[in-house]
Amino acid sequence: MSAAARLRTRWLQDFPRRDREHCGQDISGVLFGWLSDPEWVAAARQIPPAERRALMAQFGWETFDENRAGYAARLRANAAPLAPIWNEDEREEILRDHTAALWVELSDRISFCDPSETEALLADVRFAGFEHIEAGLERRQGIIFLSVHQSHPSFGFKHPWIEPLRVWGVSHDNELGQSGTALLLQGVSDAIKLLPAAPRAVRDILRALSANQCLAVYNDFVYPETAGIASPLFGRNVLISRSALAIALKTGATILPVTIARQMPWDDGGVEVEVFAPLRLDDLDRSDPSALRLGALRLGIATECLIRRYPAQWRLWDTLASRWQSC
Repeated sequence: MSAAARLRTRWLQDFPRRDREHCGQDISGVLFGWLSDPEWVAAARQIPPAERRALMAQFGWETFDENRAGYAARLRANAAPLAPIWNEDEREEILRDHTAALWVELSDRISFCDPSETEALLADVRFAGFEHIEAGLERRQGIIFLSVHQSHPSFGFKHPWIEPLRVWGVSHDNELGQSGTALLLQGVSDAIKLLPAAPRAVRDILRALSANQCLAVYNDFVYPETAGIASPLFGRNVLISRSALAIALKTGATILPVTIARQMPWDDGGVEVEVFAPLRLDDLDRSDPSALRLGALRLGIATECLIRRYPAQWRLWDTLASRWQSC
């Protein structure tokens, strides 16, 4: 049996068909299991990266079209309230391509663990907006990269323009120490310095920013044990990290929104990395009780703009409804 056939057999086994109305569970656990399975990874590595991405994209499209594991129904239910923004046909296209993008990213995570494949991937990156990073460094108050889960972060962090910078990230305690296999960190943990998502990390973050280093923040979710603050997302409130916002106000660090998005066709469309003009918070008085609320509003708007720019590549479509309900 060929490597592609073995991967398809595993996909058919782990993603059964479901009734169109059946809302399934999050698929991230299954994908984590694949990355943790040496036999599956070995089979995937036998396929050249571009060909592997095309195969993975097909798995994603078929998963959505056939509602395997109930994932398409789950996505539709979460995105239904967005009808005023995208009509049904537009939502279907976004969610179908999103499902394919999850599988394509899985292929990229394998590649970023192989130095020979990493070099080829980075050669496909089109980088825009580095002048905003240079301007932020000149202010010498540190930089906070504000992003959402879109494509593999190593396209940014391992890019030769970013790699020389000292970039810190925050990870859940359970992922520290096993970052070589954790789904979110697969292939990127050697490019950034990880800190735990805990109060004890604040001192290290403040020290890093004061040394004109960088902090990477995913603003589209908050860990359950992390204090949150209400922020708008698609017309309703969700929780974002109160600590991250307070640190931004306290330090005066330059906040730079960033998108990292693989382009279609998935096999050879390349990757767009864009750094945008800084998000202004320096007009807010951190001693004013309203500063956090106004800052959360601006961060929420920036986050939604990042998602809207490349909606198919946003990872968390299947959690949107629960995030609205948690606030």
